[in-house]
Amino acid sequence: MTPPTKEAVDFRSAITQILLSGPLYRVYKFTEGVVVTHDHRGVQQFHVQFPNSLRMECTQCNHDQPWDVLEPNHGAVYLHLDGFEGPRRTYSIVKYSCRACRTANQYWFFMKIGQYPPLWLEPPALVASGMEKDDLALYRKALTCRNSSFGIAAVAYLRRIVENRTNFLIDLIAARQQEEDPTSALLARVESIKRDRRFSEKIEFARDLLPKSIRFGGQNPISLLHELTSEAIHGLSDEESVDVFDRCQLAFEHVIKRLKQDHDEDESYKEALKKLTEKAAGKPKL
Repeated sequence: MTPPTKEAVDFRSAITQILLSGPLYRVYKFTEGVVVTHDHRGVQQFHVQFPNSLRMECTQCNHDQPWDVLEPNHGAVYLHLDGFEGPRRTYSIVKYSCRACRTANQYWFFMKIGQYPPLWLEPPALVASGMEKDDLALYRKALTCRNSSFGIAAVAYLRRIVENRTNFLIDLIAARQQEEDPTSALLARVESIKRDRRFSEKIEFARDLLPKSIRFGGQNPISLLHELTSEAIHGLSDEESVDVFDRCQLAFEHVIKRLKQDHDEDESYKEALKKLTEKAAGKPKL
């Protein structure tokens, strides 16, 4: 059996990501993965083969499960060419079913004009716990725009959320830095930076203050949020802005989750230790 080529693997990986989280109405261009066949009249037909299985959350099983592609097309989506009239858009349906329960189904319509159940519009619970009610509303709007390929609007909403939560983010970062490096000169500037009205100054400070333990792969995720401060964002297309949104969303959520989790665990530990100490102090001596 011949092993798949790197191009085939890359195409399959890209298609999988589009199915699971790709925004609607976006045009994707590939140089690999399109298969050319001929019908009984000798007319060329173009089709792409989608993955035989995916792994994603099942709303019935309530955790990650493998999903299998089903009939009638088994994941083959055909693209027809009508003579001199040019390409004709055809809409095909690809259906996957949860392998565990066989009751949950996902449908994709190609060109990708719909997905049911729809793409998720809520942040992870740990991220949501660090947001105000108004920020959560903005977050849902940002994801709605992102999922419909309105990238410029999505980035604008995300920037507003990050602006609103920057002081909260700085407090979390400072608390973590205090644990790791209490002698850091940056800690003395925390309150003055929080009073600064300039978003770019706050993001730069948060980037410099971020402890090494929160950086993934040696890279500073706060640096990605600088893309939200760039004037160049006004010159990007909706598709380009979706890519900016995805990078910044990943960085923002990663930092909030790591810092909030560490903070909550530290507080729980301190509270448990306090209770044990109080209990030991009240215990009669033998």
